[in-house]
Amino acid sequence: MPATYTDRLAGLTTSVAVKAPCRVVTSSNITLSGLQTIDSEVLVAEDRVLVAAQTSSVDNGIYVVSSTAWSRALDFDGERDVVNGTLVIISEGSSPGAIYKTDVTDPVVIGTDAIDFSLATLTAVVPTATEIAEGALEIATTAEVLSGSADDKIITPLKLSSSKYSPIGKHMLPVVAAAMQSATTNGAAAASVETTTNQVLYRTLDFDTTTQEFAGFAYPMPKSWNESTITFRARWTAASGSGGVAWALQAVACTDDDTLDVAYGTEQVVTDTLITAGDLHTTSESSAITIAGSPSEGDLVLFRVKRVPANASDTLAVDARLIAIDLFITTNTGTDD
Repeated sequence: MPATYTDRLAGLTTSVAVKAPCRVVTSSNITLSGLQTIDSEVLVAEDRVLVAAQTSSVDNGIYVVSSTAWSRALDFDGERDVVNGTLVIISEGSSPGAIYKTDVTDPVVIGTDAIDFSLATLTAVVPTATEIAEGALEIATTAEVLSGSADDKIITPLKLSSSKYSPIGKHMLPVVAAAMQSATTNGAAAASVETTTNQVLYRTLDFDTTTQEFAGFAYPMPKSWNESTITFRARWTAASGSGGVAWALQAVACTDDDTLDVAYGTEQVVTDTLITAGDLHTTSESSAITIAGSPSEGDLVLFRVKRVPANASDTLAVDARLIAIDLFITTNTGTDD
């Protein structure tokens, strides 16, 4: 007695549920004759091919490869060979193991009626996993990772790396004016401010309207910093007046045994306009600042901040009070180990 698999291929027994596997599946219209290469597979005579993308879907189906004209497979050439939902497994090509299902209107007349195929989605036989029960879990999309909306899906490293929860990327390092030091030569004046009504306290560095004044601070950069350019924005206020202020920041990196008497790099300038005296003002983010020296992992970076009275946009006729600087760096590792 011949095997069931041989019977099925010969069309002697009928399985409309699952067909014998095909080697490859087509993704575009092909000529149904001759030995061809489909989906990077070099076909030989007697290979089974799922033809799924002919210009006329009437011509779709399972074919047997020949050096001349191809013929429809004996298990897919009659009206009792296929129903809506018949499954076909692909064994090779770019998607080995893919399962296609027929989308047809029963009953089907082969060679007359349209036969379409689509990838099958099989229902899992395992339950959905929960916090207390094993089972299957879906992979969360990047949007679901960002929104935190899915409590029953897993997060892959790829989805995590492209989300806001990745430790790798842009980070802000705040530096308040109280942590800065006024320059000995033309230094900004350190001040402590108490508001009139609520006695809110904050410290400032006050920069003159005509003389260019300076302040500085040092920042030991984390090992995770990518040693590339940075940006900044300034937080400031003024007691009175109107007009604009120009703030500048420049920096130089020092490593072990480097001299500390080094030249700062090229500054970048941001400008802002006083809206209301006594209110907090936050500038836009600066252009990229190139840090002088040869920045390397774990360097100490020395910064100098100044007001630029010579800038055409600096028109505020009173002291500009610096409250803080926001530094923006980019990290390329998740820890500082």
